[in-house]
Amino acid sequence: MAQPDQGKVKTPYLSSLLTTAAAGFGAAQGIADTALSAHASELAKNLKGGELKGVHVQMGKLHIGLGIIGYSAGLAAAALSLKSLHSKWLNAAREGNSAAQAGAVLSMMGNSGFMFSNAYGLGETVIAGKNVLAVALQPEKRLAAWATAGVRLSTVFFRVNVVGVLSTALELSGSWFYNRNDLSRHDRWLQTTPWSQFPKQRLWQTIEEFQKRLHTQVKAPKIEVLLSLKNDQGIQSRRVRLHFPMTSSDDLMNPLHSSAAKTMLKIGAYKVRTHTTKGRKVDRWSIVTDSLFDNIQIAQAFPLILELEVPADWSPPTATEQDDLVVTAMFGDLRPQDGNYELNVYHLRASLYGSTEQLADSHLEPQGGECNFILVKSLELSQKED
Repeated sequence: MAQPDQGKVKTPYLSSLLTTAAAGFGAAQGIADTALSAHASELAKNLKGGELKGVHVQMGKLHIGLGIIGYSAGLAAAALSLKSLHSKWLNAAREGNSAAQAGAVLSMMGNSGFMFSNAYGLGETVIAGKNVLAVALQPEKRLAAWATAGVRLSTVFFRVNVVGVLSTALELSGSWFYNRNDLSRHDRWLQTTPWSQFPKQRLWQTIEEFQKRLHTQVKAPKIEVLLSLKNDQGIQSRRVRLHFPMTSSDDLMNPLHSSAAKTMLKIGAYKVRTHTTKGRKVDRWSIVTDSLFDNIQIAQAFPLILELEVPADWSPPTATEQDDLVVTAMFGDLRPQDGNYELNVYHLRASLYGSTEQLADSHLEPQGGECNFILVKSLELSQKED
């Protein structure tokens, strides 16, 4: 039975929950710390040492109680966010989009600062808590330990907040730069229209030419990789789905009154094994068209979804390697005026270990030899059973 990436669905909710918890406990900690610190300053001015120590004890209990939860939630939220940002960086690297890569790196730097500041706060809080527990059976020393923790952790809290503000500003700057440069095909088309906000990128074309380019974007295919549960032998099957919006299986059939189908679809494929050594990534491309499309099926007639299973005999990667699948689709409609097909070439890349829907990548250039293609005809494919 297939697992529709449940972990990927839950991660954003968990990240939001942890971020909210960290912000909530941090706000409560900040408000209480500000009030108690102001009160402690007044007592120090009036030389009321006994009451001052009591306030420091309260501050110690406050920072240890709220700090452990707040710093832990912040650390976990930052770790999940860093994982998400790393995925964005990988996608930008695969597309060859250096500007988006720079934005993702900037965001990761800011997120790392936030993560390390929370780790520092959590570590200092745990140490203070251990010091209190060490003298838990000695009332006077216990009060002194609470008071020492209050003064120390108030300073730690201030440092964490300063680093947190700077890190957040850095992360937001990186996110803005990434979003500005991580553009889809449709976004790039919009930038070339007469109403674009970027005058230098505007193209002055006829309505027919704009419609033609928009039609190319709207019909661009997508790819996703689904993983199933492991069987008794520990083997996990992988299924690849190719989505063709605005296209039906009937479009690939020859009508009775014509020898040519409305739409032509040719598909080829590469397996890309990325080997990491000494911080460098090296890609090795292999043509896998014949073995991959041997069991292709129609999963849905409209919009058209083609499904195929990754061969189980493909050699698994080592610990320093990763396998991706690149599918090249030559896809277009018949031109009635001359009887030829106006084919567009789309390259789609996805991880073989689970991937949500990925759009065609206009920056991707296949390496190595040119792959062979198979012509997809609906009548020659079986319909997948539900």
